[in-house]
Amino acid sequence: MGYAKVTSDLNHTAALRIAQFIQTYQSLCRDSDEQILSRKNFNLKDVHRFADALTIVDISAPDFWLIRLSGTKSCERLGQDKTGGNAQASFAEDELRLRRCLAESLFETPSAVRATTRETYANGAQALLDTIAVPMWGEEKQRLIAHYAHVIEDIEHDFRSRPLADKTDLVSYTFIDLGYGIPNPENAQLVA
Repeated sequence: MGYAKVTSDLNHTAALRIAQFIQTYQSLCRDSDEQILSRKNFNLKDVHRFADALTIVDISAPDFWLIRLSGTKSCERLGQDKTGGNAQASFAEDELRLRRCLAESLFETPSAVRATTRETYANGAQALLDTIAVPMWGEEKQRLIAHYAHVIEDIEHDFRSRPLADKTDLVSYTFIDLGYGIPNPENAQLVA
């Protein structure tokens, strides 16, 4: 069990793509005069270059985070399409508490969370991802999270024969100021 294919080019590409995603989100917020973007103003035409690695999760229900959209790269990476499923299913209980606090904090102080996550597959292999999560409002004010992920260390499997990813862990995270400050990192609930 271990990591495969680590290159500085992948890390640089991930950082660049995440910076572009944040810039696009901020531009859409400015254009629609919103601190937190409404889903109706998050047109896939505007984010088409990120759509394949984009996941949108409805976090309105505390016990079931509905995956509303899962891009093709996300489906390939995970070994299945999890659209309609519960995003919480792959989190350990202590991590679930932290992720709930992180998600809620994005709406209290409009900000983003950039994280390194580790996906563990059914065969024990692991991949690392550089991710960004931003808040969005649904049509009926549901709390949505738009999550963009870029692989920085992948497993040695062709996507057609990939094992299923069944666990996701936060390795590290940091808040990104979108112009309104960041949540207080001293908050005990936001400490991993």
